[in-house]
Amino acid sequence: MDTVFLHKLLALLFSPMALILLLLLIGLLRRSASCIVAGFIVLWVAATPLVGSSFWRFLERDFQHVTLDKVVRADAIVVLSGTLSFSSSRGRLIQEWGDPDRFFGGIDLVKANKAPYLVFRGGKLPWSSYPPEGVIFRARAINSGVHPTSIIVTGDLANTAQEAKANC
Repeated sequence: MDTVFLHKLLALLFSPMALILLLLLIGLLRRSASCIVAGFIVLWVAATPLVGSSFWRFLERDFQHVTLDKVVRADAIVVLSGTLSFSSSRGRLIQEWGDPDRFFGGIDLVKANKAPYLVFRGGKLPWSSYPPEGVIFRARAINSGVHPTSIIVTGDLANTAQEAKANC
């Protein structure tokens, strides 16, 4: 089995939604009301904005946003992927932003001359038929005023670990 596919599959299997579905499935198979109730409680608690916001604050507590003037110059700005999701409607590709601050932060940094290059990932998920994010980001960056020679789109890399190995 492809390690990239396995990496993505394992992340799904150990997600909160997988735990909820597992509790509900066990509850249905064993006719256990307590498992079903536990599944719904985990779902409700995980879905509340208070828990979600608190969880993100906990995860990002050590990482504070800084102003552009405090960012030191680097060799390149790398914009992590996983920002866009795709669908189609009547043969038309629809792009939805999940985390646009990555892209726009990268644009701002390059325009502020914090690095000569802006790097986007060119790969795509094995099961996706949509264009790679890096290709779309390159076009949008050019439209935002970034010079085409300052933009690098990586090869077919599927995750951050592969990107790190390729760029070492």
